[in-house]
Amino acid sequence: MTELTAFGVKLNFADYSDILELIKKGYSPSSGMRHVMSLNPETVMIALENKSFIEAVRKAHFVIADGIGVVVAIQTLFGVRVPRVPGVDLMERLLTTNYRNSLTVCLIGGKGKVADKVRECYGQNQKELKIIAVEGYNDIFNQTKSEDDAIFSIVSLLKPHLVFVAFGSPQQELWIERHRELFRNTVVIGVGGAFDFLSGVTPRAPLFLRKMGLEWLFRLVRQPWRIKRQMKLLVFFIYVLIYKMKQLLAFSRQ
Repeated sequence: MTELTAFGVKLNFADYSDILELIKKGYSPSSGMRHVMSLNPETVMIALENKSFIEAVRKAHFVIADGIGVVVAIQTLFGVRVPRVPGVDLMERLLTTNYRNSLTVCLIGGKGKVADKVRECYGQNQKELKIIAVEGYNDIFNQTKSEDDAIFSIVSLLKPHLVFVAFGSPQQELWIERHRELFRNTVVIGVGGAFDFLSGVTPRAPLFLRKMGLEWLFRLVRQPWRIKRQMKLLVFFIYVLIYKMKQLLAFSRQ
């Protein structure tokens, strides 16, 4: 784990082993929720503009550098190399790990029956895992009481050890924070579109592009409408450049 203060918040950057250890060791029944949050250039920019979201980042037990842009920014600003941990790779690794004890996993969200498809893909060969799929909300921006009640009753009954929430950012992180009491003694991870990738509904970029940190480019080519979202990447790097210039100016005045 790498601890540092960046973007105005104290952050604990985790790698795969940190999160695996968090899940495996467990905690006492009185323990609170353990929130693992993904950071990429888009979510960083959201955090800088949204007080509720930055508070969720501040409360997160761990953060992961989901985007190569965050890794480059941290290296540029602080001279520290944080591990890049794509959320979809983290989820797949956690679902294929052999655990000593049985683990109850809950998948919440995704469109249609995509959560069920993930359960079918990963639940059959893992005897240690009990995977429950919950569709979530028809429209995350217009949640109904009946949808809330369905999710809350399942989680309260099963008391899962590990929960993946796929509502997209910042909705999933804000939803998780609003319902901290529901997830006591639970590791909760927001995974955005990971259900689509792991179910095979949406193809991933070739491995060589992923290793180069260019998965975002592959998605942009396949989904040109994402160009508006990708503009935040440019804004992010301008922000990092300005931040670095301020650092250098402050240093020169010392």
